[in-house]
Amino acid sequence: MNESTCGAQRKGFEGGPHIGSNSIPCVRESGNGGDHRNGLGQGWTAAPAQLRRLPWTSATGNPAFLSTDDPNSLLALVADSVESQMTDNASAVLELSREMLSGSEVLSDDEARYVMQRLAECLDDVLEVAAMRGERLGFEG
Repeated sequence: MNESTCGAQRKGFEGGPHIGSNSIPCVRESGNGGDHRNGLGQGWTAAPAQLRRLPWTSATGNPAFLSTDDPNSLLALVADSVESQMTDNASAVLELSREMLSGSEVLSDDEARYVMQRLAECLDDVLEVAAMRGERLGFEG
């Protein structure tokens, strides 16, 4: 294999003994954009390093994921914007709730319940953003 050859192997076959056609390295030029082909003409596309969980759910209510290694893709930028809005909203609600709770007026039960519900929603959002960002950095839990 020369210097300008890609040499990538299918995921799961990297670095092991070269047994079977799946372990034959890519013979295309370096910088081929992830579209690989081995010496037998078998092709594959490199999978992105990891899926990014998005700050919204799918139509069925399941987590939504983005499969790209490009942090500047349109959908990645939209997700970044939504995460930013979630944290900005939490900051605003926290500031307003502090003003309400530190005031001289006593809150009714309904008002106090409303403030606590909004704070709980914002805490949930911020914890989700933190978890998603941790996943992107390789932290679990």
